Amino acid sequence: MNATTVTTTDTRNKDSAGKNLTYTTTDKLYAPATDKIGCTYIKVGSNNQVVIDIESFKKYYDSTFRYWTRTAFDGNSVYYFPEFSETHITLSSVMQSFLPVSNLNLSKSNVLFASSAKAATSNTELGAVSGTIADDTAMSLRLDGTGKNIGVAIYDAKNGQIEVRKGTTSQTVSLVVQGKGMVGEEEKDWYYSKKIDEPGNISASDIKSALNLSSDIDLSACKIWLEITDTDEMIYAVGAEKEIEKINTTYVTKEQLMNSFKPYSNGTAVNIGKLVFGKNQSGTAQEWYILGKDGGVSGENTIIFAASPIATEQKFNSSTSNKTFESSFGVYASNPSEVYPNHYGASELRAALQEMAKKTSYFTTAEQGLMNATTVITKDTKNSNVTYTTTDKLYALQGDYNNDEYLWAGSSDSTVLAISSYWSNSSSFWLRSPYDRIGVHALLAFPGICVSGGY
Repeated sequence: MNATTVTTTDTRNKDSAGKNLTYTTTDKLYAPATDKIGCTYIKVGSNNQVVIDIESFKKYYDSTFRYWTRTAFDGNSVYYFPEFSETHITLSSVMQSFLPVSNLNLSKSNVLFASSAKAATSNTELGAVSGTIADDTAMSLRLDGTGKNIGVAIYDAKNGQIEVRKGTTSQTVSLVVQGKGMVGEEEKDWYYSKKIDEPGNISASDIKSALNLSSDIDLSACKIWLEITDTDEMIYAVGAEKEIEKINTTYVTKEQLMNSFKPYSNGTAVNIGKLVFGKNQSGTAQEWYILGKDGGVSGENTIIFAASPIATEQKFNSSTSNKTFESSFGVYASNPSEVYPNHYGASELRAALQEMAKKTSYFTTAEQGLMNATTVITKDTKNSNVTYTTTDKLYALQGDYNNDEYLWAGSSDSTVLAISSYWSNSSSFWLRSPYDRIGVHALLAFPGICVSGGY
């Protein structure tokens, strides 16, 4: 909830010209304003810029009640609505109801969308609920559930199937499908929701039958997601993903390099393929996993991740002392004065990767010309966990000590790599993420095991 500053007229005090003075108040909840007796509207917003016609909104509130505005009529009376024949009332004469106004911050809370669909809960009989949605049904916000380990839903529109797998969350996970279709002879909005405990499939025909629809369901035209209600009583959701077609991974087109190898949001993939590109420290061919297009990098591209160490015996930093900030360490909104030794931008690891990207013993001049610079975000644990960006052709992956079965690649860390799919066999390797409990430690990936701290 954002605090809103509103202006109100003071009917007691006037300026030298005899005009009533105004004052401002700043609150998360505030009363609406009006202009005069007989008005059929109220005003809201920081400049009273939103005008609400009361007659149009009568169906949304009980018009037998009187509701306060913040606008004074005189020293003893205040305007109320909706009884416009007598729109002011003496302050001490009666207890009034109120319809407050607020303002919601949609960026800070990572709101994804709002929906009127109901979700199956832990108390739902048989695990499923469904029904039609009236046009004026209130919606609930759904916040971004990335990182909540909710699970994954994959839909196959061609065969009318939704594959669902619950993640590791302890909260009740519900699949929700919302669409529009013919119920009898009338087109209506509808929803279907099922509680998810075990991996399984839900078919479009099952949804059609549950809703008694007279038309078939096209899953590609539906909104499909998994959601939980977390301990903060907010709803968190992750959208369903379109099924990626299984392909021959011994010959692929440029289009397939960009689109057919991207992992699902749970880090697993239908297609796992490798490219030979460059050489490793020993001078032998280096293999890389293909991870698909990075939307934060311009043009046609694909992310690649080394399938085995390109070099060994590399320290993150030799010194365990703090470093005085230099502009080469990364781009900040406001530069700090000092950073911890676990700062990736200032690390010997990053310097080694930068140097490696320039050496023809690792990548030929032609290969270097194919490598895009990627801008990635990293946390600075020395300076209140603010983030900074670095832009390089080679970069280390992101990890999370508290979510230690996954790694993240790409400019927005949107490509998830599960330990079981991409790093179950190899030696340990450095990540760019700091260990937020100890300033000298950065995170290491231990293949087949987990992510942990090291220095």
